Amino acid sequence: MSLPTLPAPIAMALICALAEDDAFRALFASSPASALASLGLPAADAELLKVCCHVNQLASKEAIHDAKQELQTMLTRELGQLVPALDASPGPGWTLKGP
Repeated sequence: MSLPTLPAPIAMALICALAEDDAFRALFASSPASALASLGLPAADAELLKVCCHVNQLASKEAIHDAKQELQTMLTRELGQLVPALDASPGPGWTLKGP
């Protein structure tokens, strides 16, 4: 089964909300599907994508903001096997996980 793609405007809204909005970050951490649907993604697509959005701890707002373009590229590429990680790095600083 193929996962739905994340439209560019919703991807950018997701990145901005994760970089700026504490209430949205809490919603995303507890219910990724609800968070994605709140941005306008159809509920059925949000349900399918929630498995890719599970995080143990979100990266800091600053780290997400600083990586905005990289995240936008990763979230909107049509590569079915690439899952961007928004988890915080276990060590000092942060690291984007990618290919």
